[in-house]
Amino acid sequence: MNIYKKAGALILAVMLMALQWMGTVPQASAATVENGAMISVQDQNGKSIIPLTVVPIKKDSTALDVLKKAAKTKNTKIETKHSDGLGEYVEGIGGVKPEWSEDNPVYWGFFINGVTSQKGLSNYQVHPGDDLMMKVVKGEPKTVKPSISFLK
Repeated sequence: MNIYKKAGALILAVMLMALQWMGTVPQASAATVENGAMISVQDQNGKSIIPLTVVPIKKDSTALDVLKKAAKTKNTKIETKHSDGLGEYVEGIGGVKPEWSEDNPVYWGFFINGVTSQKGLSNYQVHPGDDLMMKVVKGEPKTVKPSISFLK
């Protein structure tokens, strides 16, 4: 009888893997939430600071609003400063605070749907379905490939 339990468990595992490969397992998506955007935050090594989170948005929501809502739901501290030229900008997220220098040009990169943003968080008005990402980067990347993990 024990062999039947093992065989059943193996068959179930193979079936679940096949379903995932076929794409029938539901995936997180801001497009599935009416008036929602997704956001995630990673450090320079790709480690998640704020996992992929779907946040409801309003008509005038900025990316900074989305980041603050996600951080609040994940109990993560956000440190911001205000500049007359830039508006409100992020200095630190979850204790990670990149230090820019000529020898080590690291900073918070902001990406919209995988592409480097030409606007700051407080100046970008979010659209339903946007996939936002903050990541500590070095230099000037054009696009990023986010690493996504599922929450248990």
